[in-house]
Amino acid sequence: MKCFQICATVQLRFRYQTPPFQFNIDINNMDDRAVQIHMPKWYNFGQNELAETQLDSTFYNLNIHGLSYKYQAVAIYVHVKSCRGESSSVVTKTSNSWSKGFEKFSSFYNKNHTVTFVYTPNDKPVEKNASVRVSLHLNPSCRYSISYSQSLSLMMSRIVQQFAPWLPAHCTAILFLSLKHQITVTTKEDHFKFGMFHLALSKSTPFFLITASRLFTKITLMFKIIPQPDLYNYSMMVSFLIHGVALAVLILMNTIIWIAIAFCGNFGHKVLLRFISLPIPPLSSALVTCIRKFPTAIGILLIGVALATCGGTALLCANLIYFILLSKMYEEYLEQFVFKTAKKISQRLFGKLKSADKPTSDDTAASTSLRNDSHVKKGHEMNNIQFHLPLFLLLILISIINFPCFILWAKAYRLTPSLKPDASLVPALVVLSNLSILWQIKSPKNIQGYKFLSAVLYVAAVICVLYCQGEIYRLNFVITGVFILVTLHQLLGRNVN
Repeated sequence: MKCFQICATVQLRFRYQTPPFQFNIDINNMDDRAVQIHMPKWYNFGQNELAETQLDSTFYNLNIHGLSYKYQAVAIYVHVKSCRGESSSVVTKTSNSWSKGFEKFSSFYNKNHTVTFVYTPNDKPVEKNASVRVSLHLNPSCRYSISYSQSLSLMMSRIVQQFAPWLPAHCTAILFLSLKHQITVTTKEDHFKFGMFHLALSKSTPFFLITASRLFTKITLMFKIIPQPDLYNYSMMVSFLIHGVALAVLILMNTIIWIAIAFCGNFGHKVLLRFISLPIPPLSSALVTCIRKFPTAIGILLIGVALATCGGTALLCANLIYFILLSKMYEEYLEQFVFKTAKKISQRLFGKLKSADKPTSDDTAASTSLRNDSHVKKGHEMNNIQFHLPLFLLLILISIINFPCFILWAKAYRLTPSLKPDASLVPALVVLSNLSILWQIKSPKNIQGYKFLSAVLYVAAVICVLYCQGEIYRLNFVITGVFILVTLHQLLGRNVN
């Protein structure tokens, strides 16, 4: 047997440079310096040690498996253990095979601790089995220790950057669910009583909604006739997180609205007076009283504003009108509450003088009926406010969605007083028409059909999560459809008794 020794010679030539430079060659095999990393679980943020580099090592390759979504992020930590009197330097290169042209470089000099954040600009295709590659170019005169962990701060920032447009859809879905929970309370009480909005918000947990939406996604993917949902291949953790943020936003908005109704109701009244100021002040106050007694008139006026300018302008004005109506409802409730409290106190103070006299049956029946009537009236007053609060928030949401149309109209006002074409006109006309009716009638009513309405609201919430996360404009159709359904139910529903 003959043994042949193969020798390879590599000749390198460099031009002369005044500051001398050092050129390092590592003759080790690249596979020997490859380290396999598996993406940690979403709840694991601990730091994991990889390896300690050997002396005279110039490179290490890290292959990260499981980094499939663009919101995921990994932090690579490189610590300097020792150096032979020279400055430490680390150069990193990040790349993957499914994003063409993606190469990220980072360089660190004279630092004992360096951190490189690794993420992908695009989601990995399902059929592709590949990993993210991180190449570490090191100073051979130094020894390093390499570790990694999941980066919570970068992951949250990328989730906010990429999934913040999901918030309107989830806020709308939560409002539908809260209205559904408010409706379900009406069937469990002896007297007609609408559910409290803040309690309904606390019951709008994401577990049933997200789970039901994923189940509907599986069903829709089986049938080609049904429109395919958008953005369904993401982790449920992202949906839960966005849903929780949307719930926190709505709770904060509800708190701000209650504070504004309690302390700033007169301010909205003054703003409305400034808008409709007439030469004779009593006429302005009479017009405001007419708006409160006949809200349909202001609804028709807002429809005219939408036709003359744009739908976004009319929706913004409708928010102010709705806020004033809610503040007036709260003022009336407080007046009656104070009156009833004073009446009870007077009865307790001065009723003892007649305690020796036994009440007749007629007096007992009259007092019982008075208590029942006061309970029903109190419930109706709070029912009115609790019923209109989620609708007010829905109006705010649809106004935010169509706010770009208002900005476009304001910029082009010098050229044309009305915006054409106006994408917000049809939603504004439908919503304002229904609000004009709901403002005028005494809603909510003790009528039949609340179970059917609650089922439709749940389906509408699922539709928001399935089809409106990536396409926000579709929320216009869902919200207007719910307004139409609620108005028809309050108008055409049959009384329970």
